[in-house]
Amino acid sequence: MVEPQAEVMQAPQMAQTPQIFIAPSNLPPPKSLIFDDNLATTWESWKKSWTRYEIATGVQKQEGIVRVSTLLSVIGEDGVKAYDTFTWGEDENQNDVDIVLKKFDEYCSPRTQIIYERYRFNNRNQAPGENIATYLTELRTIARNCAHDSITPDEILRDRLVLGIRDDHVRERLLRLNDLTITEGSRHYQSRGTNTAASQAHEHRRRFCKYAKENTTRRRRYRK
Repeated sequence: MVEPQAEVMQAPQMAQTPQIFIAPSNLPPPKSLIFDDNLATTWESWKKSWTRYEIATGVQKQEGIVRVSTLLSVIGEDGVKAYDTFTWGEDENQNDVDIVLKKFDEYCSPRTQIIYERYRFNNRNQAPGENIATYLTELRTIARNCAHDSITPDEILRDRLVLGIRDDHVRERLLRLNDLTITEGSRHYQSRGTNTAASQAHEHRRRFCKYAKENTTRRRRYRK
């Protein structure tokens, strides 16, 4: 007689607990990204620091949502505020760190204002106490965005016009125009001069009328 085989009891399988990634504490994250006047260069430097940090800590091997969350945790308040303004297309995954970095590229590095960068370069003098090595490094950093390799004679004249004019209001306006030509620059300056002369003439007329009115009033009082 064949005895029935004893039923083998299997231990219930435990649900796998998701692994929590903890970055090594001895590797400090990049310093917070500060939105300064030279944001394009500052962002490129910060992004390099972030890439090194990702590799060194192993964050780069984690899921996209972990990488994005880590980036937003270390980028600082300015960066998070910028992130909150991003708009996302249907095919843009917010948990893809490469797409997030591309969004920051577009935000921090818009089309370079060549005129403004050349103005900064030409106006950058050595600061008191600044050694020559640091000064040259700063000049090289600014020069990266100046497109000096393709500069034309007309652009040289235009850049010198922007640098040398006395009217700060006109200069500020010209520095916003990336495709400015020497002809347009001259026209803007002449237009400002015409408007200034007209304003001065109007002010002279206003003062003269006020003086004439006051003088007439005084004569009438004297006659009484």
